[in-house]
Amino acid sequence: MYKYELVKLLEKVLYPSYEMKGGEHAFHCPFCNHHKKKLQVNFETQKWHCWVCNAGGHKIGILLRKINAPKQIISEVLKLLGDYKGVKHEKDEKTEYNVSLPQCYQPLWKPSKDPLYTNAISYLKRRGIGGIDILRYSMGYCSSNGYANRIIIPSYDADGKLNYFIARDMFPNSKLKYKNPPMSKDTVCFEMFVNWNEPIVLCEGVFDAIAIRRNVIPLLGKFPSKTLVTRLVEKKVSSLCEGVIGKPAATQTCTVTPPPPVGAQTIGEHLDAGLTDTEKTTKDSWTVTLISKIAGILKSWFS
Repeated sequence: MYKYELVKLLEKVLYPSYEMKGGEHAFHCPFCNHHKKKLQVNFETQKWHCWVCNAGGHKIGILLRKINAPKQIISEVLKLLGDYKGVKHEKDEKTEYNVSLPQCYQPLWKPSKDPLYTNAISYLKRRGIGGIDILRYSMGYCSSNGYANRIIIPSYDADGKLNYFIARDMFPNSKLKYKNPPMSKDTVCFEMFVNWNEPIVLCEGVFDAIAIRRNVIPLLGKFPSKTLVTRLVEKKVSSLCEGVIGKPAATQTCTVTPPPPVGAQTIGEHLDAGLTDTEKTTKDSWTVTLISKIAGILKSWFS
């Protein structure tokens, strides 16, 4: 009922929409005025994004203010969203994720004569990813629907349940390299492979994580999610912090150590054994700026 009322209110300023398969609604974009309905709005997450001009945001209220919608409509929408988003269920011990792999997903570890299969394998080889990693991360690809021409890399939580997936376009001229699933990034990517009793490495992207290999968590961006920070507090502090392992969460403090310079041979001694010189080399994204920003956020949470 809330969603129906929200749709009707938005249609007063964005004109008629249609509902997509994932439950999102597509509107005409007021920023680029494309002739097709390319502005997608998710009423559960409040995310909105235009696939033509790339306008987007995380709050429907901001969208309405940007297009100078009448104050009465903004007020009614915010009121409904307050009810709609404000129903908080008690958290279970296990987190539930509303995500599933695209229906067009095809596994890459099964040989195929599909030209896209060949392109996907070639792309991964150029990035130093072979059959072992393809099987380990259950990589696949899509040849149709909204994820066509994309390599799919699933992420699973500690219980082996899908909690996210990354969709990377395999062709260099793509305007949208990554297409995120219709869900929040507030999760712990690749948690199934994480040993919380060992030092943990944080990096920016999934391909960096695959190259680093050992006990690594990709941030899916430049900052750790709240869920990740909570895990670090509950379990232990990451390898960016020292002198706190084994202490109760309430007494933990974070001492930031300088990150290795770009091009350093190792990220930590725990990564050295069994790796080639190329694998030991720190990736470009593992920069002083990235580590400093992450460390600052961790400090604010632990203080």
